Amino acid sequence: MPRHAVAVAAAFFVAAPSARAGAGPAAEERAEEAGAVAEDPTLAEAERVYREGLAHYETADYGKAIEAWTTAYGILPNTRGYLRIRLLLLYNLATAHQRAYEIDHDARHLRQSKVLLENFRNAIPNLYDLSDPKDRALAERERSKVEAKLAEIDALLSRHEAAGEGPAPPPPASPQAPKPSRPMFAAGG
Repeated sequence: MPRHAVAVAAAFFVAAPSARAGAGPAAEERAEEAGAVAEDPTLAEAERVYREGLAHYETADYGKAIEAWTTAYGILPNTRGYLRIRLLLLYNLATAHQRAYEIDHDARHLRQSKVLLENFRNAIPNLYDLSDPKDRALAERERSKVEAKLAEIDALLSRHEAAGEGPAPPPPASPQAPKPSRPMFAAGG
C-alpha cells in the first residue's frame, strides 16, 4: 500500500474535536478545511473513486488504480480546501506508476512517476506550517524521502536505458469473427 494511502483516506474525514485540541495552528487550519468540505458531494464522490483505486492497487491492478486516482484527482477542484488531498493523490499516483513499471517494464511509468513526485516535492511547503519548527522538520524529512525516491527512479531509468529495454509487447490481437457478406436479420416471434 502506498505510504500516503492512509493519509489520503484520513484526509477525506473530518478530524474529531478531541484531535483538534492542542494540535497547533496548521492542524487546526486543516481540520477547519476538512470540516468545510465534510458534507460536500464532490468530496464524497472523490473518496468513493479513491477507494476503488485503493482496491485495485492492493490487488496489483496498478493501471486501474492509476485511472481511478487520476479520476479522483480530477473530481476535486483545485482550491485550498482540497489541496492536501490532491497532493497526496499525486504521491499515490507516482507510487502506482512505479509499481506498474515493476510489472510491464514500460519506462513511461517511471517518467510519469518522476514528474508526479517532482510536483509533490515542490508542493511540500503547502502541506506544512513552515513557521512551526516541528512542521518545518517534518517537511524537510518528507522532502528527503521524495528526493531518495527520485534518485531511485533516475537509477531505474538509467538501468532501463542501458539494458535497451522497451515496453512489454502488446497482447496478441484476438481474432475477429468474419463479417457476414449479407445483412443478418433476426426473426422474433
